[in-house]
Amino acid sequence: STISHEVFGRLKPGLRVEMEDRQDRSPFTDSLLTGSFRYLEIAPGLSLINLDPFRATAEIQLRTEDSASSGTMTRAFHALTQLYDLQLKEWRSFSSSISLTLRRTDLPDELAAGSGSASNTMLVRSQVRYAPWQRALDADGLYEFARERSAAMKRAFLRVAKGTGNYTYKGDLNQNGIGDENEFEQTRFDGEYVAMYLPSDQLVPVVDLRAGLRLRFTPARLFSQRHGFFEKALAAISTETVARIEEKSTEPEARQIYFLHLSKFLNDSTTIAGSNLFTQDLYVFEADPSFSLRFRFNQRNGLLRLLGSTEKSYSRERSIRLRTQPLKEIGNETEFKNKVDQLFSSIDSPRRRNLVSHALKTEFSYRPYPEWEVAFGTGLSQVTNRFDGADATADLNDQFLRLTYSIVSFGQLRSEVQREEVRIAKGSNLGLREYPFEFTNGQVVGKTLLWRLAFDYRISQYIQVSVNYDGRSEGGRRTVHSARAEARAFF
Repeated sequence: STISHEVFGRLKPGLRVEMEDRQDRSPFTDSLLTGSFRYLEIAPGLSLINLDPFRATAEIQLRTEDSASSGTMTRAFHALTQLYDLQLKEWRSFSSSISLTLRRTDLPDELAAGSGSASNTMLVRSQVRYAPWQRALDADGLYEFARERSAAMKRAFLRVAKGTGNYTYKGDLNQNGIGDENEFEQTRFDGEYVAMYLPSDQLVPVVDLRAGLRLRFTPARLFSQRHGFFEKALAAISTETVARIEEKSTEPEARQIYFLHLSKFLNDSTTIAGSNLFTQDLYVFEADPSFSLRFRFNQRNGLLRLLGSTEKSYSRERSIRLRTQPLKEIGNETEFKNKVDQLFSSIDSPRRRNLVSHALKTEFSYRPYPEWEVAFGTGLSQVTNRFDGADATADLNDQFLRLTYSIVSFGQLRSEVQREEVRIAKGSNLGLREYPFEFTNGQVVGKTLLWRLAFDYRISQYIQVSVNYDGRSEGGRRTVHSARAEARAFF
């Protein structure tokens, strides 16, 4: 329940109380079953209102939670949380918010597990937006800083239903009775495992920071009428810039992280997980459906410290995308992409790679009637793996034909046929070593034929039916067929 009341016109105190007591008992004994719990939260607060464009709130939360252990209720934790929030509403195209959260959690000694009976967490979050000149400039900023306890991560593989995962298990190759990482292999089809990152048992104080900036510039919004050549040329261009930093570090001097001293980021000895991303897009005639261009530069550095190993990653993409629509019924999208994809590990790992690729892809779409669409296209790419000084190059090409029929307001019927081919142009040691999954994106050497048929239909507002059929023949292997039908009813 919540109670609030305005005082003096600008101050609004309030009180929120939440409580739940759930006790599930065994029918044979009087003991509580696992899943029983009890909690009580009392949260007095104060808001500052009617002070436009500002708004401020403060709240203190006292929460006690018990859980069933050994058939009786025992204390799980007691927490004291302080919440402070200040907002600046839309004011001269500028808006901002900043919030501070302080939380202290006290645990019973038997649950502390050597990490201390109390833990303190601090979270600072700030968002800023500035959109002047009729939003010709649109700038968003985010800064989030937290001090908490965390742990180094370990990669584990969880078994799932066949076909829903992206890894297969090759077996206990070293006969140690443990599923090691190099015994799991990525696959495009029929995967039975997914990779997960789980924290280890040892918690340590960490500094967790996320910061990002997005700038979008659309000069066309500046001109209501475009008479001169300069105005027309400037209105044809728009840009978007994105920069993002994430860092979870055990750096003892926290100010080195929250003051963004980048020399302390992605450090082998202190970083648990971190990345920095920069993307620059330049558009020409972005809003014109008949002709538009996009130039992109994207670069990302990352570091992940796992138990027993450290992985460093680097990727860079440079691409040009062209969209045209010469006729009302016909459209085309063509893209050329140059990409570098690197991952280095401190231990021998099948994930290690140093790939350089060039790819060209074009797709045509033809829509003679609103309910019919025919699409076809082709792609060519060359990927070189420059690892351990032994280059290996793969040449890939693919072609596809897709037909879609839409049943207005009821469903859709889709069919597609795709041909893929992979040839290893260089690398005489093929077969003597394993190449990373990304080298051919999981495609097998040789020719592959894929075909798909899917039908979705809504019988009524509450009943939907879907039927899917997939077939494939990879590199001369036996043909594999799979089908699935599903009906859903909503009540």
